[in-house]
Amino acid sequence: MTHTLKATLDQFFVDPNIRFASSHTLKAYKLDLNDFIKHILEERVNKVTEEGLFEEVANCTSVDLNSYKFYLGQSKAATIARKFASLRKFLNWAHKKELRRKALPEFPKLPTEQKLAPKWLTKSQVDALLRKAEKRDHCTCNRNIVMIKLMLHTGLRVSEVVALTWDEITIKRYDGIINVIGGKGKKDRIVPLNSTIRTVLSEYKEAMIKMGYEKDSYLFYGGRGKLKPDAVLRVFYSLNHELDFKATPHNLRHTFCKSLLFKGVPLNEISDLAGHSSLNITQRYITASLDDLTKSVEKLNEL
Repeated sequence: MTHTLKATLDQFFVDPNIRFASSHTLKAYKLDLNDFIKHILEERVNKVTEEGLFEEVANCTSVDLNSYKFYLGQSKAATIARKFASLRKFLNWAHKKELRRKALPEFPKLPTEQKLAPKWLTKSQVDALLRKAEKRDHCTCNRNIVMIKLMLHTGLRVSEVVALTWDEITIKRYDGIINVIGGKGKKDRIVPLNSTIRTVLSEYKEAMIKMGYEKDSYLFYGGRGKLKPDAVLRVFYSLNHELDFKATPHNLRHTFCKSLLFKGVPLNEISDLAGHSSLNITQRYITASLDDLTKSVEKLNEL
């Protein structure tokens, strides 16, 4: 049976183990695989047909992988690692589907970089972000403030925030929860709500109902209906023009996790609340950040 590369890639992306990955991960897979295909085409210029391209990619050798590493040149270590991880994912899949005739090639040793903790926001930065959001004279001002506070107090991902409906939230006088349905990796989890965010959400819900939204509707809407992830990113992009630091939705998620760690919450509980796939991901917050290291060397000024 003759396989074309396009048809095989289409098969790869509809495989159950692949298609349920986050949109961000799928985008990275496509970008990285296309980059490797481009490399193979340049290496075999005028020597490979459309039909033969699949064979060249699926049955690439360790020589090809070393050549690809050289091709990536001075790219960041994290970028190179991601590209090779995407390629390994595809080759493993092709091998299991018996689309790759050879054993898996030996992967080259990849460059490493100093591992620092994810970037989170300080208390003063959080306050500055909220002040800027509150000063916006716009109909979406209240929505954006609630959205920011929700991410700070629950650690929800952008995809989880925009998919959230009121049916998935329970608010009582002394407690409350969010049922996160189909989070990253289609993993459900429960996130308790503290008193601060319960009050914020209760007041926001009342305002939404007065505006004519149903009790079982989505929490956040844009001009064309349900809010989309790109619209959330644009909100932060706009606010960043007025700040002397960079704030992103993922910064807020990191701030949620790091704040819990500062308060003495065990790593396994932080992992459960954040919906991490393993405890190894949560352990990143124990690692020193660049700010931590900067403050450490500043102490030498006292010598």
